[in-house]
Amino acid sequence: MQYADFRANGYYIGSGPVESACNTIVKQRAKRAGMHWTIPGLDPVLALRTLHQSGRDHVLWPAPQP
Repeated sequence: MQYADFRANGYYIGSGPVESACNTIVKQRAKRAGMHWTIPGLDPVLALRTLHQSGRDHVLWPAPQP
C-alpha cells in the first residue's frame, strides 16, 4: 500500500474504524443473550442494520410523498 500517499490525501489507513463498525453493527445486534443465528438468516438482518446505522435506510424505504 502507498501509506504516505494515502495519508497525504487524508485517507484512513488504520483498521480502528472498521473494527468499531463491526462492534456496533454485528455484536450489538447478533450477540445478545440467547440468540442463535445461521449465516443465511443473519446476513439480511445485518444488511438492513448497516443501511440504518449509516443513515441510508431511505434507499429501501423512501419518505412518503404527500
